[in-house]
Amino acid sequence: ELTATALTQRDFFGFMTGGQNLEIKARPLKIDVKPLPSGAPGSFNGLVGDFSIVSELKADTLLTNEAFSYIISISGTGNIHNLSAPKLSFPPSFEEYGVQEGSSVNTDRDIISGSKRYEYVLVPRSPGEFDLPKVDLTYFDLNAGKYVTKSAGPIPIRIEQGKEASGGTGAIVSRGEVFRVGQDIRHISPDAKALNRGCLLYTSDAADE
Repeated sequence: ELTATALTQRDFFGFMTGGQNLEIKARPLKIDVKPLPSGAPGSFNGLVGDFSIVSELKADTLLTNEAFSYIISISGTGNIHNLSAPKLSFPPSFEEYGVQEGSSVNTDRDIISGSKRYEYVLVPRSPGEFDLPKVDLTYFDLNAGKYVTKSAGPIPIRIEQGKEASGGTGAIVSRGEVFRVGQDIRHISPDAKALNRGCLLYTSDAADE
């Protein structure tokens, strides 16, 4: 419903003067909101649209007490702003230093698209061969009219014993020392065996928490 003023008279010089209020009504807009169908998988958290998921790793062979990043990237169209960081279960000998989140969301008329990136900073304390966890992403595909689940990982990784255990000079990363890792990620799973070891950055003068 809209109220406007219409000018109806002209003065001596031809300019419009005076007027009256007119009430203009537009037709109501009806929206048909359909409920999501039943039978959603347990991994569904309300995501609707079309999405993809990728897991990334800086290297596939690392040393004990050396920080590295496991990165999950999700992109597509839909309500991506409602997405939260996946809850992952890492091997018991891995210490987790929180999740760093980055996002880019665009709105073009009635289409919302973008991406979210979750960086899990990890420090392995024991050598061995491990699998970084698989991540499932479930969403309702409007075009297909069904729930779709896409997965990334798992990524196999081999941890070698660091020099500090054999009398070397390598520093042991402790809480408070991790500064930043995961910049300039060069490789994407699942071909983890083809990855080369990269440079990981951490501070050496922070106090242990």
